[in-house]
Amino acid sequence: MTGGSTQVDFFGLVGAGSTIEPIGDTVAATLGQIEMPSGEHLGALKVRGESQYPRYMDGDIILYDRRPRSPGDLRNRYAVVDCEDGRRVIKKVVKGRTPGTWNLWSHNAPEEEDVDILACYEVKGTLQS
Repeated sequence: MTGGSTQVDFFGLVGAGSTIEPIGDTVAATLGQIEMPSGEHLGALKVRGESQYPRYMDGDIILYDRRPRSPGDLRNRYAVVDCEDGRRVIKKVVKGRTPGTWNLWSHNAPEEEDVDILACYEVKGTLQS
């Protein structure tokens, strides 16, 4: 990402079913940095609904890059999606059967097929409710 970004310190790994060796001093020992959009490009949206549970829960805050991306850039990833029918949703973007369309995948709802997308936005993080 060029311009309009900030660096966030990266401190290592955390176990989620895998055993991870303790890092020791996770306050001072940074292993690098992760690039995030700056304040002017960072947006926040509150999740409403259960279609993405347990990945995203009702009331969670999604942090996203407000600069639009093409669906192809975010293929097979979760994205904030503006649909041609006026909806804004958080879904996994999957290539549709019809050229120029995309399927929108949910954990707990039927996959929406051949959706016309106006814009996609990269999800940068989640704040739990």
